[in-house]
Amino acid sequence: MEQKFSEETIEFISTNSEFISAHVPQNEYNPGTAAPKLPELEPKQTPEVHQEPEVQPVRQPKPKQKRPSYAFSSIMTILGIVTVAACAFFLLSREVTIQEQKNSILDIKERIEELYVERDDLNTKYNAAIDIDAIFDKAMNMGMHAPEDGQLVTID
Repeated sequence: MEQKFSEETIEFISTNSEFISAHVPQNEYNPGTAAPKLPELEPKQTPEVHQEPEVQPVRQPKPKQKRPSYAFSSIMTILGIVTVAACAFFLLSREVTIQEQKNSILDIKERIEELYVERDDLNTKYNAAIDIDAIFDKAMNMGMHAPEDGQLVTID
């Protein structure tokens, strides 16, 4: 809703400052804003009080504060360190024991393999040393003979 003023009205307003001061409240708004004008504050007048010269109080020495004793926390810290060290030593000794047992098991397995090889060599040697023909001849000389069919017993 825009108002249009004629040139005469505009000329009248611009030349007649009384009209402007009568119709535009100068004390209610700040020019160019919609904010109300704040009342000007006058400085408060305080009654003069006779000030005595400042007497600085005598400083009292600060009472000694009792510092907390850290003996308990120190003991707990030392106990914690000793506990951790003992646990580490225990774990390390267990690891050493386990490693020794592993080495012992490996040594025993190697010895078992050697014994298997030795057993196979001895079996081969003994089987090669037995001569069936010589045994048969020796048995015949002693009066032994081959069994007959009725003398054979089969085992299932």
